[in-house]
Amino acid sequence: MPRKCNPLCPHFRCTKRVKRISKIGGRITVICAWTGDPCIGYKCRYAVCEKHALTPNGICALTISMKTREKSIEQEAEELEKDFVKIKDKLKRIGGLDKYE
Repeated sequence: MPRKCNPLCPHFRCTKRVKRISKIGGRITVICAWTGDPCIGYKCRYAVCEKHALTPNGICALTISMKTREKSIEQEAEELEKDFVKIKDKLKRIGGLDKYE
């Protein structure tokens, strides 16, 4: 399941170099030394990812699992044939079917 970018991630960097990790009340937090507030993570304009995995909506691309499955040419041809059958009636109505047969 994709997760939001976390400032505690080892790949998370601040281009201003003001990221400070501290322990407050038994919790590890990230403080922005520039503003003195807690780090807002991916929402900050100076946030970058060393692995280039930070997406614009803040999801870490390293947590997205990709299912890559290679298809044979025959399988792709079957899928295209099914798609053609679906749009065949529409092509008949607009008079463009003879161009594709």
